[in-house]
Amino acid sequence: MTTRYTRLLLSLISLTFLSVQNPTGVTTLQTCVNNGAFAVFPFEEFVLALDNGSVRGEGTIITQDGNLLATIEVYKPDPCRLLTGTTDISQEKELFFDGNLAVLSSQGQQCYYHWLLQILPRLKILTEAAFPYDKIYLSSSNFSYRWQQESLYAVMEHLQIPRDRLLLVDEGTIVTAKTLLVPSVLWTPSKPAFHTCDLTWFKQFFYDVFVKTSSEALPKRIYISRSKAQYRRISNESELIECLDKRGFAVLHLEDLSIYDQAALFHNADTVVGPHGAGFTNLIFCKPGTHIIEIDHGVQGEEQRSSYKGMAKRLGCIYHPMYVDLLEETDAPEDIHAPINQDMVLDMQAFLLVLDLAADNAS
Repeated sequence: MTTRYTRLLLSLISLTFLSVQNPTGVTTLQTCVNNGAFAVFPFEEFVLALDNGSVRGEGTIITQDGNLLATIEVYKPDPCRLLTGTTDISQEKELFFDGNLAVLSSQGQQCYYHWLLQILPRLKILTEAAFPYDKIYLSSSNFSYRWQQESLYAVMEHLQIPRDRLLLVDEGTIVTAKTLLVPSVLWTPSKPAFHTCDLTWFKQFFYDVFVKTSSEALPKRIYISRSKAQYRRISNESELIECLDKRGFAVLHLEDLSIYDQAALFHNADTVVGPHGAGFTNLIFCKPGTHIIEIDHGVQGEEQRSSYKGMAKRLGCIYHPMYVDLLEETDAPEDIHAPINQDMVLDMQAFLLVLDLAADNAS
C-alpha cells in the first residue's frame, strides 16, 4: 500500500477528537458482556461490539471506561506496558470513526506464524458473526511483505470482502469508533481453552482459500532451509542436504515461494524436515498422518519449545523432535542473539535414526 492510499483511507475518518487516556486496568469478554456489551459467538469464537471502543497499534483494545481487553491478548498481559506507565498514549494522535469499525490487526503481524494463524482467521469469524461494519482496521506498521498482501487479499476475495473496506492506520494513532467490533484471536496455545476448541472449520477455511488442485508432480518429502535467514540456521546444512537428497527430499526456501505454492507442497508432503521457524506454520495445510521432524535447541531433560509439537498433535500429524545441543534457559527468547536462536550443528548420526524412523513409518 502506498502512503498516498493510506492517507486517502484515513481521510474517511471523521476528525472529531476525543481524549483517550492511559488505561488503568484490564477487562475480559465476560465482564464486557455482563456490563451490557453485545457479542455474537460463531463457531466457539466471538465478535464483541464495544461502544466508543479504541484500538491502537497492532490491535490493542481499550474500552471506553479505560480498561485493556485482555481476552484478545496473545502474549502476556499488557505487552505494550500501558498499565506500568512505560508507554504514554496521551501524546498520540487521536481520531474518531463515526461508524462500525472491525479490528483485524493483532500482535506480531510481521511474523508469518501470527499473521496466518491469528490474524487472517479473524476475517472468517467476523464474516460468520454477520455484524455490519463500515471499515476494517489494519495497522500500516509491519504491513509491507508480499506474503501478507497476497494472503490477505486471497482471504478477502474468498469471503467477498471488497478491498476498499480496509482502513490502514499509521503508527502512533489511536482510533475510537462509535462501535468497535473485536473478533477473537483463535490460535493462542498458551490459553487452556484452545486445546479443547474445535479446529475443523479453521483447517477447512485454509484449505478452501489456499490449497488449489494441480496436475504438477510435487515432492512427498520436503526440507525447509533457513540458509537465507539471519539466525537459527543449520551450520552443516550442506552435509544434511546431501543426506536428504539421497532419500528423495526436495529443498525449499519458503521466502521465495507464494503462499499457494507453500500450501500445495505441505498439503502433498508425507514427511517434513526443518529447523524451528515460522515455516512450520504451513503445518496447517498438512494432511493428518504427515510426519514432522523439527530440529531445535534443547534443554537437558526437556524440550525447549513445543508450539509446533502441539500444532502437529491438534492437526493429526506425527511429530518427531530432534534436539541438537544442551543450552541454558534464557529470559530473552525473542532476542535473535539469545542461545536458543543461535545457529545449530546437527549430529548427523543421531538425525539419521530419527529420519529413518519417520521415513519407514511414512512409506
